[in-house]
Amino acid sequence: MPKTREEILQDFFDKTGAEKPTGAEKNTLRPIYEAITNINLVANGQKRCRKIDNDSEKSKISPALTAMLTANGFNMKQNANDVEHTTNTGFGEELVPDQILSADIIDFTPQFGAFLSMLPGFHGSNMGKKETVPIIGDEGFMIGNTEWTTGAGTIAQGNSKQKTGEIDIEQAPFLKSIDISKRLLNYSVVDIEAWIKTKIARSEARTIESIIINGDSESGGTGNVNSDDQEPATTFAAVGGALYHATMIDHGVREIAINGSNLTVNAGTADLTDLIALMNILGDLASNPEACMWLFNRRTYNKYLTLQAFYDASQRGQVSTVAGNAITNLFGSDLTIARDYPLAEADGKKSGVTLANNTLGGYSYIYKPAIQWGYGQAFELDVVKIPGLGISVIATNEVGITIVQKKAGLTDSSVASAINVTV
Repeated sequence: MPKTREEILQDFFDKTGAEKPTGAEKNTLRPIYEAITNINLVANGQKRCRKIDNDSEKSKISPALTAMLTANGFNMKQNANDVEHTTNTGFGEELVPDQILSADIIDFTPQFGAFLSMLPGFHGSNMGKKETVPIIGDEGFMIGNTEWTTGAGTIAQGNSKQKTGEIDIEQAPFLKSIDISKRLLNYSVVDIEAWIKTKIARSEARTIESIIINGDSESGGTGNVNSDDQEPATTFAAVGGALYHATMIDHGVREIAINGSNLTVNAGTADLTDLIALMNILGDLASNPEACMWLFNRRTYNKYLTLQAFYDASQRGQVSTVAGNAITNLFGSDLTIARDYPLAEADGKKSGVTLANNTLGGYSYIYKPAIQWGYGQAFELDVVKIPGLGISVIATNEVGITIVQKKAGLTDSSVASAINVTV
């Protein structure tokens, strides 16, 4: 015979040792008692449990209810750790499987970049904090040989030496956080995992490409190619300050060319001869144009399209473009518009104080194998619950980038830039 409500409550007090309330206290706890008895009655098929949706009643369902439900055979417990993260089973771990996501993000990143997929110098995702990488220089020539016609055969010393060198790739730490609202989690029809992967991979690709172009660690009040007239920490206060991404790694394309000797062309009014001048700076490295690429500021590219000769070359080049997101192939080298290639002042450097002065275009010609990069620390993902608001997905990793310049016997520059282009 099923138990009555009174018998169910009495069982609860017997099991828990709780003191049975009386009078006004009994009336206050009445909704809780009803919940307990209704749950037991439901278990016995006697009655449907009443939904408690009154705020006043809800406020009374405290840890006491947890104890009551547990005592009545329901395996419920209070979660002591209210932070959802990737290692908290049942509270975040299943939402973002970080091992899979991390690998996917590393694979996806070049696909979302404008030119990362064109670069052959990727060292993978398991580099050391500072890793020395050997490089091999020019192969030189063979010499003529003569037929052996008499005498004993001998092995003489080799007639040439292979030039070698080395570079250091040092990792810099980076962080990306993405907030996802509770409503998006509740109602989204998209794959949240895919959305997270895409967002982080896009951000990672843009960051790496911007560093390749704009990297300059100068932190003083003058000299940084991204902020020539005040400290970068001040100029970029809203986007990282002293941790602005382009100051984390030194010697990007623009900095090497602008601060180098005879590595820039003062283009002024756009002219096709400026392009040829940049190719000449790369010397023998440009003799294989497929190994080189053009990086253009968007407005500079549009300006050059007004030149009939450039336009014609661009149109013909589109037929042969095969790499990455190149929009055309110019003189045998793929051309890409780089989103973060900036407008600047006449010397190629940006003003940080007077942004309105940054009105002149630029572009660069680069020997692609010179760009060496890779990941150190693999991606770490944490999912943190923000009560009442949603979750925050935080990604951290480390990236190292180095541009090889005149190493292993090579005397030609691997980068050259045009500056002061009237757009």
